[in-house]
Amino acid sequence: MLEEEEETMDEKKARQGLWRATVAALALAVLVPSCALFDRPDEARIIDQETRKLLAIRINGEVWRLLAKRPRTADEESRMVHAAHASLYHWATAGKLVNVQRGEWLTSRVYAVLKRPGPALHHAKQCLELTRKHNIGDFDLAYAYEGMARALAAAGKHAECKTYQGLARQAGDKIKGKGNRELFFSDFRAGPWFGVK
Repeated sequence: MLEEEEETMDEKKARQGLWRATVAALALAVLVPSCALFDRPDEARIIDQETRKLLAIRINGEVWRLLAKRPRTADEESRMVHAAHASLYHWATAGKLVNVQRGEWLTSRVYAVLKRPGPALHHAKQCLELTRKHNIGDFDLAYAYEGMARALAAAGKHAECKTYQGLARQAGDKIKGKGNRELFFSDFRAGPWFGVK
């Protein structure tokens, strides 16, 4: 587990400022359909692609920071869910297919950690479907199986979970890069597994 460092006031203000800017940008994109983000290329886009990518990366980092934090407040858990969705949204509009696949995985992980199996399974299935449909392999295939296993564990479906754990281990063993393979197995061993061994 990551050792938590004390956050300085400047870091806290910067994080809160980023969070407010992110929420404002997302609200603008969602609540103002006349901004024509998707269907009218002749109009200027409110948020350009590079800004969306930067938002996706920064918000993704916030999700990981909150996942590592123990204990989390109810507000932090809520922010973690919203941040996972916001990151996925920005990747879906400005990233590559693999970014969307990873965003689905991360959103599933957040819900699984929070013991919310319904949405965890939904996003894990989305991740696995994208992975299979587009022949995404290696590191991302292993994580797609791990995501399904963890979501099934959260749902109390232990037999199905074990099937996907086995698929995840097999795919993990085939990850080409040693560092990525070690990262995968480190994440795989980490909880929660909800009583599944």
